[in-house]
Amino acid sequence: MKHPYPVAVASVIALAVTLLVTQVGFPFALIVGGSAIVAFFVWLLTTYRHPVDGRRILPLFVLAVGMQFVHMTEEFVAGFPEHFSALTGASLTPDKFVLVALLGGGMAYAFAGFGIVHRHPVANYVLWFFLIGPAGLVNSIAHVSFPFMTGTPYFPGLITVALPTVFGTALAVRILADARQESQRSATPSTAPSTAVGI
Repeated sequence: MKHPYPVAVASVIALAVTLLVTQVGFPFALIVGGSAIVAFFVWLLTTYRHPVDGRRILPLFVLAVGMQFVHMTEEFVAGFPEHFSALTGASLTPDKFVLVALLGGGMAYAFAGFGIVHRHPVANYVLWFFLIGPAGLVNSIAHVSFPFMTGTPYFPGLITVALPTVFGTALAVRILADARQESQRSATPSTAPSTAVGI
């Protein structure tokens, strides 16, 4: 690989999953860590070598992040940490939820927004983690499943989970389309006439 970034990202994923398992519990680590691992391979296969043009997607990314904060506000107000811990046996306290999801996630997404404008590979990884986990199918499936698991019609976060998912899905579609075009341009040999002068 042309950069040490994949090794660095993989190391951070391993460290983060280890901390989540020991500090929060396996169920929460499975959701977050699983999203991180899937995002890692999607990143390598898509925008690692050809980072997305951040200027084209930044407005939609900011909207998706904003919708994620609306969703997390519902989770916090409705007591998601307590309900999730009761359901899974995890140790997700409100303080840990704020530290990991709100503060940690918020800082990561803010720095990623700056990085994708400059086509930084690691920012593209954070982008894919956001799209697959918090604003993707992983989060949606989890929230739709929780009421069935608890036998209740509502679980904290259920009402607003569609907001980041809709904007995140639209963003992922645009990124994949741009990545496909970029890959095709890179694979097409230049047809420009040579300017070399024969001797």
